Amino acid sequence: MAMQNVIYNQSIFYRKLFIFKKAMEAIKKTIRIKSDHTKIILQGKAFSNLGMFREAVRAYEQAVQINPDNAEAYYHLGNAYGKLGMYKEAIKAYKQAISKKSKYIDAIYMLSMAYGKSGMIKEAIDITKRLIKVKPNMLAAYKNLGIFYNTLGMPKDAVDALKHAARIEPDNTDVRNKLVLFYLELKDKHSALREYKILKNLSPQAAHKLSNQLNFNNHPPSNALRKCRIRK
Repeated sequence: MAMQNVIYNQSIFYRKLFIFKKAMEAIKKTIRIKSDHTKIILQGKAFSNLGMFREAVRAYEQAVQINPDNAEAYYHLGNAYGKLGMYKEAIKAYKQAISKKSKYIDAIYMLSMAYGKSGMIKEAIDITKRLIKVKPNMLAAYKNLGIFYNTLGMPKDAVDALKHAARIEPDNTDVRNKLVLFYLELKDKHSALREYKILKNLSPQAAHKLSNQLNFNNHPPSNALRKCRIRK
């Protein structure tokens, strides 16, 4: 009877030892996989640099499967989807990135762009306002906010956003150019002319190009304003 107990106890021990070995093998495999995670992201970046965005998507999808908590992988996945014009998928990826890293400025910015390009302008405005809270002096955020407001037919709000941008970077010709257009949309010819003179001092070439598009006695042609819309 004693011998049976010994054999039984040994069998339990060996079973535990077998399970332990299996567990250790799984842990080692996990470590190997995680160590390859960064390599897969680098592979995805290499594909993106070559313009092979479908291959990049597959790489980043593999990366997020291995490590679902990696914000960077989701961010780059969103970028690859965006390059393919798959904005709905890009939006999902950027949201995942932000859920892992709430103040991920690049992901928030690119989410706003993806919303804009997919025609979800109200959502683009909301996320851009969130971006400004995270980074109050971000010129690109205010410029985009102005464009989004203009797209919704809200030129006053567009002007307010661009005025913020002009305070951040007074010599930015693109901001001054858009302010001319938005002021004319508001029929504020005095302010439009003031901004035009500033633009002319900054870049005579840009001002000349704009003057060929505009007639200060009338509304700006629709094609000039259309250039201020978010580009798809």
